[in-house]
Amino acid sequence: MDAAITIQQLGGMSQLRAMVNARNFLTDADTLHFTFSGYRKANKAIITLDPSDTYTLRIFSTRTMKDVHETSGIYCDSLKTVFEHATGLHLSL
Repeated sequence: MDAAITIQQLGGMSQLRAMVNARNFLTDADTLHFTFSGYRKANKAIITLDPSDTYTLRIFSTRTMKDVHETSGIYCDSLKTVFEHATGLHLSL
């Protein structure tokens, strides 16, 4: 997974930082993790590139240690929309 491409599909690093205070970016072979603010139920996003070349998005609470939302089979052009719908947060003005 190229984390820079995934971040760009979410609107870019500056948009993520400005709109949801995204921080603590971590990547490994197929996964991008970051924490964010503004959503009461959760504060961490985990985006995984699946073998089918689609994404799985998990919205996770580090306070309660529970998944709040999970969606699989997300195409790259829908990743931003799915994040916005799952959290109620906007990634652009």
